[in-house]
Amino acid sequence: MAGKLIFVRHGETPWNVEKRFQGITEVPLNERGRRQAACAAKALRDIKLDAIYSSPRERSVETAEIIRGDRKLEVVHEDAFREMDSGAWEGLTAKDIDRLFPGQYYIWCLTPSQIRFKDGETMGEVQKRAMEAISRIDRETGDGTVLIVSHMVCLSAILLTMAKLSLDLMWEYPILNCAICTAVKDGDGFTVTGHNICGHLPDELRVFNPFGRKDVKKN
Repeated sequence: MAGKLIFVRHGETPWNVEKRFQGITEVPLNERGRRQAACAAKALRDIKLDAIYSSPRERSVETAEIIRGDRKLEVVHEDAFREMDSGAWEGLTAKDIDRLFPGQYYIWCLTPSQIRFKDGETMGEVQKRAMEAISRIDRETGDGTVLIVSHMVCLSAILLTMAKLSLDLMWEYPILNCAICTAVKDGDGFTVTGHNICGHLPDELRVFNPFGRKDVKKN
């Protein structure tokens, strides 16, 4: 059987609720985020995992630990799966960004790959580091089933690359907090077999707070 990757976005945080860029900032899960993670754990409880990798950010690690449950596996902190470094945008809302960096939020909403956050990263740089880690994990785990817990932009970069789609389609394929995505080994690469699966989340926990929309208006 081909190797399988299971991706889960971390649970909700206070900054998700406030719609603030959190990037590499340490922001813990809120109570709804922990409930979302518990739902993901229940959905994945009967799957035999061979390895668990997580972004080193607290919100991802806690999500991964909740999903791990009583499995005798280490949650490996993989820095390549950290969120995109938002630089000077960290902690800001869309309104803050429009005031401080006029026109930049509009670009982020329509063509996110074209943005380099001041003192931060580009999506292309996230794509490169994340895909290098995927290749290494693939070599190390072979035909195993691997859980990877990460963030919206990082997971989008991975899944869009696997699907051979443009990074600028990120907002067309959103990933909810604690939604599940899957991919299976296919020759030298991977085929995405599930995206933004969220049937395990009850309606009150199925929340998406995007930082980009196709209907955004330029000021």
